[in-house]
Amino acid sequence: MVTPSAIPRGIIVTLCRGSEFGIFAATYGIAVLDFLERPVQVVVIDQNETDPTARDLYTAANAPFAFHKTTLKLSANQAVAENLPPILAATIPNLPHLRAGKSFAVLCSGSACQPPVYSAEELRTALAAALRTP
Repeated sequence: MVTPSAIPRGIIVTLCRGSEFGIFAATYGIAVLDFLERPVQVVVIDQNETDPTARDLYTAANAPFAFHKTTLKLSANQAVAENLPPILAATIPNLPHLRAGKSFAVLCSGSACQPPVYSAEELRTALAAALRTP
């Protein structure tokens, strides 16, 4: 959880007086929350274009809304360091699961990634826990 002491005073003033600045203040407020909250990232690896498991995983990953959550869907051959943010580039391309032939999802929060999951239900459970954790 973000404490008020962690937010610079100028941002607090802008957020408190948001009605005077309209949508621009709201946009900055969203950006502040996105920056300060612990990020949650889900990477869905699709082994082939028509895999219903990958579609279900991607749907489950996108279902709970959070400003600090991002979802990527990549085919197995796209899961290379050049296509990923730095923190994911150190993990995702090195997973042995990429060569297993099954679609899966990896959930990362903060600076740690959980083991891959193969079902939408497992992903929903893991996401609920990650989004609930302060």
